[in-house]
Amino acid sequence: MQRRLRSRLLKRAAAFILSLSLVFTLTACYRVDVPTLGDNKMRKAQQKPVEVKEEVQEKIPVEIRYSPQEVSKKNSQTETKGAWEMWPAAASVPVHIDVDMAAFNQRNLKNKPLTDAVVFLDPTHGSTLDLGASGEADGKSFIEANITISLANKLKVVLENMGAKVILLRENNDWRSLHTRIAAAGDYAIEAIKPHLDKIQADAKWLEELASGTEEMKERNNDRQDLPKEKSGMGMAWGYGVSPKMRQLLDLESQFRQVILLSLNMSASSQLEKSNQGFETYYLTSDFIFEKELKDMGGKPESNGNFAFAAKERANPSYYYKNDKERQSLAANIYDAVASKITYFARTADASAHVGQANYTSLRETGYVSAALQCGFISNEDDLRWIADEDNQNTLVQAIGLGVYNYYCMSSWPQIEGLSRSNDGNWKLASDAYREKAAAKADKVKAKNKKSAEPKK
Repeated sequence: MQRRLRSRLLKRAAAFILSLSLVFTLTACYRVDVPTLGDNKMRKAQQKPVEVKEEVQEKIPVEIRYSPQEVSKKNSQTETKGAWEMWPAAASVPVHIDVDMAAFNQRNLKNKPLTDAVVFLDPTHGSTLDLGASGEADGKSFIEANITISLANKLKVVLENMGAKVILLRENNDWRSLHTRIAAAGDYAIEAIKPHLDKIQADAKWLEELASGTEEMKERNNDRQDLPKEKSGMGMAWGYGVSPKMRQLLDLESQFRQVILLSLNMSASSQLEKSNQGFETYYLTSDFIFEKELKDMGGKPESNGNFAFAAKERANPSYYYKNDKERQSLAANIYDAVASKITYFARTADASAHVGQANYTSLRETGYVSAALQCGFISNEDDLRWIADEDNQNTLVQAIGLGVYNYYCMSSWPQIEGLSRSNDGNWKLASDAYREKAAAKADKVKAKNKKSAEPKK
């Protein structure tokens, strides 16, 4: 009996071992292919088992910042410059506004030549929260915020007399954060394009998202003086480089070529490091902002031409769609007009010492053609004494207005084919009238040439 019991136990043990062996064999042969860029086909050909591991990847909000090293993995639309990606120099939103700047060519200074132009004036600083720089002349104290608002109000009258639509980004002595002003300027383009999208029944979801983005910027940068500025944040404009949504806003604004933005300031020190007195104008190009932000992030050129970033830094792709030539032209035209009309500011013939690039928020965070005007040095008693005089302020804004006129009307803009698709009725009429006049002139010349080519009877 014991033999039978031992025999049964041995048979059961053998069956159990056999089943374990079968399970182990099936488990060992079960293969899971995890798609991995570049080597999936190779592994399938070799029929090697792959161990499945669950990887937890760092989640980076696309509206805030990217890691420079991870951008190319997350967005195939980026290009590279060194080790830092950049947005392509192309519009990321539908191009609906086609402004023919040639309509401004050679307009008469006496006949409201800036009709159809839109000018944002940004008198910097404001309120007790942001007085700006200060200085003394002849025993009197002056603050930058009061001078800039005085100049802005006077310049507004000059430009409106020329026919321009002028929008002040600060109208009195209340506080306006930099990004609230940027959002307000962005709202203009958003509202201006809406009627056109409605007319052609185009998808406007992207525009609604932009509107919510500028609204968030204004909420986070609340203008109430009882809220501390340092707790506001910058919304979609936050971070080095440009977020995807902010890129869309800049691309939209760049379509409105008849719109410019002027920031009015007083200098305490020169960004050009070449002067400590006089009138200066600044603009900003795509390359300049790239190099400046790279330096700020701690990037250092390596021997292989790439850039090393501080490990703690994160950045969006750099923006590369700024209208560099027009920005430089605006700054140069205004400086030349001021230097030619005002003897006090013409003491140096070296324009390179007074026209250059600077990384100002008002230039960096807008897609409109823009320039920052430093209307003398508040730290220089002679400059301050000059600019504090009301008559001199009137003379200065007249000269700035002439520079704006020269930018719009004396730049010899090339004429573009096709009708303007601007929403502004006045602008369209101006463009169409210019084209009709040019077409009539061309037809007249054509008829004259045809007649002269005919054989004489």
